[in-house]
Amino acid sequence: MNINPISPVSAQRTINQASGINQADYKQFSDKLKNAMNNFTENLESANDSLNKTIVGDSEHYLDFLIQTEKNAMNLQVTLQVRNKVVDAYNEIMRMQL
Repeated sequence: MNINPISPVSAQRTINQASGINQADYKQFSDKLKNAMNNFTENLESANDSLNKTIVGDSEHYLDFLIQTEKNAMNLQVTLQVRNKVVDAYNEIMRMQL
C-alpha cells in the first residue's frame, strides 16, 4: 500500500480552485491591508509632530494635536476590530472538517 501525502502547496492550490480564489484576490487584499497600516502609521507620525509643536508652545497646534489623537484612537479601535475578525475567521476555518 502506497500512501502519497498531500503537500501544503498542492492542498492550498486545491482549496483555491474549489473556492474560486485566485492570486489576484490575495494580492488585492494584501495591498489594501498594507495601505491601511501605512495610513495608520502616517497618522501616528502626524500626531507626534503635533505633540512636538504643542510641547514647544505653539498653541495653534494644540487643537491639531487633539484632533489627531482622537483620529488615532478611532484608527486603533478599527485596527483591533479587524484583527479580531481575522482571528475569528481563522479559528472558524481551523474548526472546519474537510
